[in-house]
Amino acid sequence: MRNLNLNPKKGEITLKVIFHILVKNKFWFLITFLIVFTGGLIFSLVSTYLHSIDTSIKLTDNYKYYDDFLLENFPEKTENLWLYEESEIKDKEIKILDSMQREILSDNFLKELKRQLSFDISLEKLKKSIYPYRENNRNLTIKIVHYDMEKTFEIENELIKLLKVNEESKLYSAYNLLLGEVNKKIEEVSTEFESEDYEIANEGSDPKHEFYNDLTNAKTILLENKEYFVNRIVLVEEKKITDVYKYTSKSKNIIFSLILGVFLALIVTYSRYFYKCIKNN
Repeated sequence: MRNLNLNPKKGEITLKVIFHILVKNKFWFLITFLIVFTGGLIFSLVSTYLHSIDTSIKLTDNYKYYDDFLLENFPEKTENLWLYEESEIKDKEIKILDSMQREILSDNFLKELKRQLSFDISLEKLKKSIYPYRENNRNLTIKIVHYDMEKTFEIENELIKLLKVNEESKLYSAYNLLLGEVNKKIEEVSTEFESEDYEIANEGSDPKHEFYNDLTNAKTILLENKEYFVNRIVLVEEKKITDVYKYTSKSKNIIFSLILGVFLALIVTYSRYFYKCIKNN
């Protein structure tokens, strides 16, 4: 191994001299190391550790329960019900998840969540304990971080319930609006048939009958698959309180205290030596 050919008298130091300085000033090294390490050790043992839990939600696939007829004839209403052409689903669902992420951190959502909790917590602390992020194109993960294990789980549980209730309420309203529009169209076409002496039950292949049949078929699809249109948010995995884990580790903090103690002890030891050298010169 190549030495650093340094001589203290010439302003240079060798590795041998560096080791000699450390041995000669071992008292300062040990004192500094013990102070820093002991302080870090005490802090690690007495401090309260953060707990965390990660919950992922996703949107169910419901494109199999509708066809292009609804998209083409009721574009605005289907958009509000999260119904899209298959080629658009990926990009649209990303926007939906991003919108949920913003909603979770909104003041109105946090105020409602605070009311649902069994313990008191400020809005600022509640907001700081919630970390939503989109894990991939289909999943939104919500990390909860808090000092208390049970409270961590409660925040997570109540947040997911509130989010599902809010989103399902919006979808339920959108569903009823779409169904109402379909019924309105059916009534309009029926009225046209009556005024023009059409037979609704006729199996004719003219455009009006085809449109009427598509409308009744769309209504049937909506009525028979309501839950698939409204209940779009599901958990990737059901969580239990045993899934809460320690966000910080005592062993990691102790190792960090050990490394920091050695580092600061070296700085104090060599700083003291060079200060004495400069002072003597």
